[in-house]
Amino acid sequence: MKLYFCMLFFGVSLALAQRREQTLIYIENFGAIAVSNMQLYKIPASIKLAQGIVESGSGMSRLAREANNHFGIKCKADWRGEKIYHDDDQEAECFRKYDSAEESYRDHSLFLTASPRYSSLFELDITDYRGWANGLKRAGYATNPLYAQMLIKTIEDYELYRFDRASPQNDLPPPSEPKVSASASRYGKNNGVKYVVVGAGESMEQIAESEGLTLDKLLAYNDLSAPVAAAQGEALYIEAKLYRSLTTKKHRVAKGETLHSISQKYGIALDALLGMNPRLRSEPLRVGMRLKLK
Repeated sequence: MKLYFCMLFFGVSLALAQRREQTLIYIENFGAIAVSNMQLYKIPASIKLAQGIVESGSGMSRLAREANNHFGIKCKADWRGEKIYHDDDQEAECFRKYDSAEESYRDHSLFLTASPRYSSLFELDITDYRGWANGLKRAGYATNPLYAQMLIKTIEDYELYRFDRASPQNDLPPPSEPKVSASASRYGKNNGVKYVVVGAGESMEQIAESEGLTLDKLLAYNDLSAPVAAAQGEALYIEAKLYRSLTTKKHRVAKGETLHSISQKYGIALDALLGMNPRLRSEPLRVGMRLKLK
């Protein structure tokens, strides 16, 4: 019985990790489209992305995969484009089929801007994602009573609000660095991966226990073979790092850096970093060397 529950827990954990990575890939693929729509139609990019994630299952739904329909928009009487039939509130309902995801995003923006019931939302500040989420629910966008909370949680879990600060002249603001001061929040995310900040005198064993992890799991998440004396203010990952950077293509090695410190800096698994830079298996790391991160 104990083995059964261990296997069940492992299966659930693996599924959650895969879902999280799929969502991060979705954000990477469609973040720029959401920003472009924000600039054209004044809809927060965070809201657009969160709706796409929720409505399409991070791009894995049948409508998204087979019809490029990321927002579940139905045909309606005035639709003259291609169609796909899919069970929803009723069997075999008619949904719009698009040539590309970009077309789906644009049509969704036109849908919101053309409907009088959403007009008050455009009076909100572009960074007021909470106001938009609650306003969409009040206007009857979705029947799910938790729809607003789902959008807000998605935005905050994946830091989508940073897309609302993007502009045509600037790149997307990078996520927070994993190194933070001791007075900062105890938790944060880097490259979409959650970390905890080490407190004064706190051991890795104590952190593992407080986070509900085994010590071996905490060590594995941070590519360590044995516990080390972590410094106050240092960040330790409490979930698996990704296999590439979501925002940065390359890194130039600076003095004092190691492969491990670089993997921690970008929230990338050490094996993945080596896999993207196979020469490091046979030659030492050198200052000035450029490493691939994605």
